[in-house]
Amino acid sequence: MDRYLLQDEIMIDDSVNNNPIVGLKKRLDVNTRLQHRLSHLLGTGVRVLHCDGVLEIYILPITGAPQKRRQSSPIRDSTKSLKRFSEDLDKVLTQLMRSETDSSKGEAVDELWDIILLQVYQHSDSVVKAMQSAFIKYHAQFSDLVAQILGLADTDDHISARDTEVGDLVIHLHQLVSTYNGSVAQNNKLIEWAWEVTRSTNSLEERLRQLLPGIFATELSEAIHLLGHSSRTKYTIIRAATEPSVRCVRVRFGNPPKPRSDSASSSSKTSSPKRSSRGQNHNVATPSAVKNTPAGAILAGPTSNGPDRYPDITDLQPMYLQAVAMLIDSVFRYEMVPVGCDAYYLFGFVTCQDQSEERALCGYYRTFLETAQTPIVPLCEKMARALQLGTLNGLLHNKGLQDLKMSHPSLHDFLMVKSTERPTLFRLIQFIRDVDNEKPLPVLKRDYFTLCQQPEHVAMLKKVYDKILNHVRTVRLHDACRFGRLQELAVEVLGPLDYTTCRLLKNEFPHPLIGFDDDRGLKL
Repeated sequence: MDRYLLQDEIMIDDSVNNNPIVGLKKRLDVNTRLQHRLSHLLGTGVRVLHCDGVLEIYILPITGAPQKRRQSSPIRDSTKSLKRFSEDLDKVLTQLMRSETDSSKGEAVDELWDIILLQVYQHSDSVVKAMQSAFIKYHAQFSDLVAQILGLADTDDHISARDTEVGDLVIHLHQLVSTYNGSVAQNNKLIEWAWEVTRSTNSLEERLRQLLPGIFATELSEAIHLLGHSSRTKYTIIRAATEPSVRCVRVRFGNPPKPRSDSASSSSKTSSPKRSSRGQNHNVATPSAVKNTPAGAILAGPTSNGPDRYPDITDLQPMYLQAVAMLIDSVFRYEMVPVGCDAYYLFGFVTCQDQSEERALCGYYRTFLETAQTPIVPLCEKMARALQLGTLNGLLHNKGLQDLKMSHPSLHDFLMVKSTERPTLFRLIQFIRDVDNEKPLPVLKRDYFTLCQQPEHVAMLKKVYDKILNHVRTVRLHDACRFGRLQELAVEVLGPLDYTTCRLLKNEFPHPLIGFDDDRGLKL
């Protein structure tokens, strides 16, 4: 890890406008800190210039490329993502500068966090997975630590075992990464936890080294600092942009203009791009610099305010933007869309019969993204809007994929139906496949789990419905739900059932909306 960053992260917290100088060789101004932190966040060079009340942030293109790079260059994709990030950051900082109330300022800060969180998702996701691997690799040492913290091992010769504060942090971290499922929400939770830990725990790295083997302690310490860096950068951006001496903020993608020749001699000490110093181009290699896929583009936010700009996405619900981001991230990494996320339902994976059909559907969406003539960012914004408006089927056809009804007829039928008129059976299918989930949505509670008060009752009925779906067409279970005949269908298909199961196979029939994905009147 960059030693500047390590020292900086430990000693300076911009969320409280505190800039300590004890322990530092010299006082670090917020613009220098912004330059380093944002550069580290994005994996590329950043220049920050402040003159006559104007704060200018230049995000530099990634230069050079590894040998034997494929035609689909991650560098090119990263460049698009960085450009979009620059435009979006410029927009949100302008909004922040113009905010006159705490409410409007809070909205701008929230939007800034969304921009950062989505931009760094792939990087932070890889950091979490690296921690998962570390806990597996050092399982024996972690088990020893747990035994010491819980007082199950003799610690007379291990003074460090008495550091229960850091020991509890490591155990809690293990719980967080063990249950991590790749969702944006959990990613956000881990980032915020890591930031709080690094700002509230003194000498974290040294104390970890006293509790754990050196390599394991170093890996955890660096991973925690890397995760928390996104939050630190957010507060540094806010502080730099709201300094009393700043009246205007501009963010640009590209190199800053060269100084004019008549002033070159006087300005070369401070602005010459050829000068090598900590205050100039600061290139830091991070996984995000080489692992970005086209998903990185949508993660960077909305388009610019030019005459041909696409509609603003600020009125889109975050769920749809996150679903698009998850779909793109999965298909371009040639991975399955996680069954528990919104994208799995919204993009129709619930209509697939098995994993081979899911893989084929991933391929369909990948082809759609790769062959569409629209640039990736506005295309993805359109996808999010289509999800919200229920017009995804038309978008897929309009972009040139005319064989949806033939290649994926179940998906075609699913997308053709208004969202509130779709059978809750599709929600049930996703719920069954999400094996560890024992909290049904309100519409599922109404239709299939009305009397379930305990998690074990939910798990039991999930197994019953799964067995039923393995024996009958889905429409039969849907009809049984609509007309309050779940118990009768279960006995018909599975034979005699115990009293508890029969009692639980009731729903809120004759509720007027039963059987359909319409949650009006339900407590959400």
